[in-house]
Amino acid sequence: MMTQTLVRRVVVEVGNALHVGDGEPLSPFEYAVAGGELRRLSLSRLATALDDAGMRRLEEAAEGGARDVQALLAGRECAAAVAEATVYRCRLTAAAREVLENPGGARAAALEIAPVVRTADGRPILPGSSVKGAIRTALLARLLQLAREQGESPPRGGEGKKEWAKLEAWLLTGKEKMSPSQDPLRCLAVSDLALSDAADPTGAVAVDACRRGAGEDRGAGVPSLREVALGWTHPDRPQAGGASFEGEIRVSVLAPKFIDEAIPSGWRREFFSRGALELFVEIVRACVLAYDPGQANNAPKGTLDPETEAWVQRRVTEAKEAKRAFFPLVLGWGSGLEAVTLNPEGSRKAPTTRWWTSAGTRLGAVFVEARG
Repeated sequence: MMTQTLVRRVVVEVGNALHVGDGEPLSPFEYAVAGGELRRLSLSRLATALDDAGMRRLEEAAEGGARDVQALLAGRECAAAVAEATVYRCRLTAAAREVLENPGGARAAALEIAPVVRTADGRPILPGSSVKGAIRTALLARLLQLAREQGESPPRGGEGKKEWAKLEAWLLTGKEKMSPSQDPLRCLAVSDLALSDAADPTGAVAVDACRRGAGEDRGAGVPSLREVALGWTHPDRPQAGGASFEGEIRVSVLAPKFIDEAIPSGWRREFFSRGALELFVEIVRACVLAYDPGQANNAPKGTLDPETEAWVQRRVTEAKEAKRAFFPLVLGWGSGLEAVTLNPEGSRKAPTTRWWTSAGTRLGAVFVEARG
């Protein structure tokens, strides 16, 4: 009898800078910079902590703009209120301090701070949807390989969202249209992953200075600062391999009725009719095959710096020796459906989100290992 649902505890280790944002840039009232740290502030706590005179000073600073607000919050007269309103703190890298600790500078006036996704108590998390998205892309790349082995050619078209949706539907079902209820990858679920080190919720977090790539509507030289979950313990002395997150992956057997409706026939039907363990093995295999040294998730070469690449290879060796299920992924840049591998025409003009750290290192190398 086939196992209906397979549950595996997974640990995701971070190999280099990683950012999964919550989508809402911070306003000047929501952070303060002092002592080499960025402090995320609660507006309600700040309003409660400030006396009447403090509120008047803050209102006057607001009329002068972001620079004046930041200068006020960084000063001694607001130190007690800022401490009371602090939700969590992040260390600053040298590049970020250069910008943030000069609130009167032109670059600081134009910056944007994008927070990472966190729990209510300020602990960073990796959303399960982000991890599943990268796994999904790897599995789609594997299905494309299998389709070509069967002599099938992917649908031709441009590189817009409709074309990518058509390609995805064809890879999964053999048809060019697929509703969400017909998606075979409903068999895969990934929980949100919590930062493992409970003793130090800020130990793997820092703020780095970044710039956006071509195609973004931003002026040259204007930094975008984001909180970055790092794979090292000291922001100015990188040492790959540090932060880790824990969660679960669930793989379930698809109901025969669902398969009959979504995938009427062919090798795709056979692929998704497997038991839960067999499906999990195929998912792991797809993720491993999608990873190629120096070309993670088929992003352009040079995605990983040599130190991170060496870390990944070291973790692969250790996991093999321990006979554990494992796979590398790259979250973020080049890891979505826009990955070059999935472009049937082989073009490198597919839409991508391109982020660089100030040091020029690509973001998002992680190592996923099943341990239960």
